[in-house]
Amino acid sequence: PEVIFANILCTRQQDLELPPKMLPATARFIDSLIQFSPGNRLGSGGAAQVKSSAFFNQLDFQALSQQKLKPVYVPNVKSAAELARTLSKGVPVPSDTGACEGDADDDWDDVF
Repeated sequence: PEVIFANILCTRQQDLELPPKMLPATARFIDSLIQFSPGNRLGSGGAAQVKSSAFFNQLDFQALSQQKLKPVYVPNVKSAAELARTLSKGVPVPSDTGACEGDADDDWDDVF
């Protein structure tokens, strides 16, 4: 715990380095979530504040809540047991999720 606390204090004095290929909108969204002062963080005003972020402009939250959106990635599993094993290990997410410039699936953001 002391090491984690020390790391947090150190990052207060320096900028977080995000991957250079990360889309600017993604970087701004992450930066707004990790503000050192809790009152300045995106979400400190509630979930509606996060949902109104420009990062989610293309996301239809009503369709999401009604499970009408097509998932970006569905793991290939044959049984509930295999799914449980997959989830316990962490679902492998393909690298072409659209979070970085030049990804194979460049229209990912348009889906939402």
